[in-house]
Amino acid sequence: MAFRRRPFRPGRLRPGRTLRQPAVPPMIRRALAHAHQALVAGRPDEAARIYTRLADEAYARGRDRAGLQMDLETVRALLAAGDFGGAADQGLRALERLLAEGRLPARTRPVVVRIEQAMIDQGAQEAAQDFRRRVEELLTAHGHTWDSIPDLPQRSGAASGSTDRGRLPAQCPTCYAPLRTDEVDWVEADRAQCTYCGSIVLAESPAR
Repeated sequence: MAFRRRPFRPGRLRPGRTLRQPAVPPMIRRALAHAHQALVAGRPDEAARIYTRLADEAYARGRDRAGLQMDLETVRALLAAGDFGGAADQGLRALERLLAEGRLPARTRPVVVRIEQAMIDQGAQEAAQDFRRRVEELLTAHGHTWDSIPDLPQRSGAASGSTDRGRLPAQCPTCYAPLRTDEVDWVEADRAQCTYCGSIVLAESPAR
């Protein structure tokens, strides 16, 4: 007697879910979740150590984009801890890696400015000035100038309009990496790609 297979009918995905589920080792998921919990609990130093380890592991596996994101998360955690010197060192490490590989993405300028502003907002004006000076020195050593860094390119269509974009969850449902509206790659107005694992995450519709 032959049995007929029932056709596969995927259910409708809700906001905050992913369209595909890349294989993310449980150890990585736990580490990202732990880092997020440490930040929420007011332990940014602990979060910074986790993000640094994840960055090193990503680089070792050739996942440079994920490593750069973890470097940036380390910077944020160190800024939250008031460790401006450590934050500057981590930011410069990421930039130096990009320059050594001959890559200088358009997001470099806004990231540097954001780090500077975070220092200024915490009353560390001298640290912000020193960070910019070190960035410019590093750029010069690799044949660039601050003015030569391209601005973030403007994208056309629904994916570019910030007012039309949906609201992403704070973390990727697949790997638990942080999701930030202005740093992910938007595929459509209602979905963006997780920088760490590559999942396409659905966003809630913007409020009207």
